[in-house]
Amino acid sequence: MSFYLNARFDEKLVGEFGIFLNMINLSFVVYVGFASALVIYLSKLPNQPIKLHRTTNRQIDWLIIRFVAGSLLAGAVLSPLLCWLYFGQFDTKQLLIVLAALLVAAIDGLAIATIAKLRVAGDTKKPPLFRLLLVAVGLPLGGWLLSMAGLFGVGIAFIIANACSVIALKVYQKRLLL
Repeated sequence: MSFYLNARFDEKLVGEFGIFLNMINLSFVVYVGFASALVIYLSKLPNQPIKLHRTTNRQIDWLIIRFVAGSLLAGAVLSPLLCWLYFGQFDTKQLLIVLAALLVAAIDGLAIATIAKLRVAGDTKKPPLFRLLLVAVGLPLGGWLLSMAGLFGVGIAFIIANACSVIALKVYQKRLLL
């Protein structure tokens, strides 16, 4: 992808895209840690693999949503500071880059936590395949939107791809657990 960007766009856009991906990776670490903690907690419940009760299932979903929303809110509050640290100044366009990266990571965090919950429930093979929607949907859509909407289009493509992944996981979860 970097060769594609370098051949078609200026260095500034390529650099901003690199920072965008770096922000996603930094945020991603938080969600992986949360998913690991969720797996540890759920695996300590008796009777593995777990056939989660509807109430327990809803409570875990609520916990996941609260964590993702809280981390997204914290990221939004800290994003001006992150802009200053990464860019050395504060600009609206750069703030949008940081916020878009945090949003992509938050939606991906929903997918990671849902996969963790499904793995503890006994399904270890299919859930990770749903995350491949990021590659199958996000990259082609991102390449197409990049030429029309720039970096913002790539962010939208990643958001759409991650949202598709979360929706597919939730539909699959309903069929498996309820």
